Formats: sequence, C-alpha cells, structure tokens
Amino acid sequence: MANLYIEKTKKTPEITFLKNGDLHIMGSCIPEDANAFFHPLMLWMDDFSKKPSDTINLTIDLEYINTSSTTLIIKFMRKAIEIDIEKSSIKIIWKYDPEDEDAYEQGEMLQKILKHPILLVSNQIKGWFTSPS
Repeated sequence: MANLYIEKTKKTPEITFLKNGDLHIMGSCIPEDANAFFHPLMLWMDDFSKKPSDTINLTIDLEYINTSSTTLIIKFMRKAIEIDIEKSSIKIIWKYDPEDEDAYEQGEMLQKILKHPILLVSNQIKGWFTSPS
C-alpha cells in the first residue's frame, strides 16, 4: 500500500494520507464533481482498513467546503471511525478560522452527526512577524 498525495488546486484540497495513519485534508473543497474527487480517497481508505496503523490522526483544515463535499467528508469520516471501532485509535481534528463562526459550528455539527469526539482547533497564527529592515 502506498501513501496518497493529491496536490491542491483552486477548487480541491491538498490530500496527504500516509500509511502510518496521518491523514490531512487542507484547502478549499469545492470540486465540480465531488464524487469523482473523493473516489480515490475512499478507495485508499478501503485499502488502508485492511491493515490500519495503530493510530489514525485525521486533520481537516478547510477554508471552504460546499454541500456535496460536506456529505462526502462525513462519509469518509465514518469510514475512519469504523476502522477505529475495529482495530485502532482515531483522533479527528477540525481546524477552523477563528473569525469564521460558521466553520466552528460546522465542526460541532459534524461531531453531533458522527457521535464521535472531534477536536476543534483554531488555526489562528500566533504572534506577528515582521521582516528585518
């Protein structure tokens, strides 16, 4: 089984799924065909479930997600949780912009739908950086 990496575009997030259980989805998720975009992710997860790592860390850091993608993210998260029930320990992290109340609420909603804890983490940059003069 190989790791899965999909480069981000303007409409699709970067996907980094490592066979050690570190799974990252980052960027905007507004693909024209959400089913086609998520298909390889689901196949990878099916393959991964045959011999999962002891721990799974699923980090989702989306700037924007459309309705059809939300449905498939839920389906993907359910697959990950099913692996957890059978063989491993899963931690789901939902990153959100602290200025985007909807993103925070979406993380809370997912937690209720999935009936599984989700760590809601602000992706706020700490401190200010200035360039030397």
